[in-house]
Amino acid sequence: INAEYMGALMLEHERVVEQLQNVEQERDALHQQQQRLLAEKESMEAKLEELQRQQASAALELSSALSSEKETNTKLVAEFEELRRLTVPPLPELTEVLDTPERPKAKQCCVTM
Repeated sequence: INAEYMGALMLEHERVVEQLQNVEQERDALHQQQQRLLAEKESMEAKLEELQRQQASAALELSSALSSEKETNTKLVAEFEELRRLTVPPLPELTEVLDTPERPKAKQCCVTM
């Protein structure tokens, strides 16, 4: 083996070693990036789980509030219907009484009230 060939082999060896070092540095950088991304993913998943718990809690709260509101409205409608039923005379009959030719101003009076 001559000196020129040995010199070329040494240069090639140094180039390959340098490339190997560059590849190892790049691999390490990619590994660090992967670790950061995994940590970020885990953090986002934890946040998502918390948001889903909050959403479920809010949905239950809303459902309960709507149920309570519906119950209250049902009671109010029943009370209103009972009050309307107890009104003497009922409103249509009152309109008929006031809507007679003998009492034209009575209807006007009630309408303006």
